[in-house]
Amino acid sequence: MQEQMFVIPIPPLLALGFLIGIILLVLGYREESDLTRRHHLMGSGVVVIGIMIPITPLSWYGYWIVTRGLVLGLVEIVIIAVALIVGILLVYKGVKTYSGPQ
Repeated sequence: MQEQMFVIPIPPLLALGFLIGIILLVLGYREESDLTRRHHLMGSGVVVIGIMIPITPLSWYGYWIVTRGLVLGLVEIVIIAVALIVGILLVYKGVKTYSGPQ
């Protein structure tokens, strides 16, 4: 009996996530006629980028842990924490932008 292995390419998926966020952000920036649509597009783009920022180092360090047996040191933990904080701030800003001016 032979097992079949599937490999999921992580870098193209990460790049696709960032690309989607940037496209939404640019489309929102270029929208001039509908202010609500502009806020929705820009807010969605910032939220997607804010989600992708902490996922990127987590996936890379997760890959290194699984394949090479890497033990996370202080530098790696600080990088992940800073990425998480920046991502949370961007998601918050994106949600505020999505809701529009109050």
